[in-house]
Amino acid sequence: METAVKFATQLIDLGADISLRSRWTNMNALHYAAYFDVPELIRVILKKKTDSKEGKGNDLTDRAAKAAASMNQPPKLNTPSDPLMANAI
Repeated sequence: METAVKFATQLIDLGADISLRSRWTNMNALHYAAYFDVPELIRVILKKKTDSKEGKGNDLTDRAAKAAASMNQPPKLNTPSDPLMANAI
């Protein structure tokens, strides 16, 4: 995966349009990175999106960038307060 991320980073640095969508799936680069579970590439794409907005990122982009940054942390699971549901997890 490291090689693919480096290659994608080079393409983005050369001006590749990360907002282009596939004509068959209507997915863009971020969709594909998420679909194929490549968190490193997700970070690269989100960084490019926030950089291209010159620090004016919208709320959704900002939240997505924070989520990508925290991907290395284990998820926090909420345990149900209902004792009958305790075994459902």
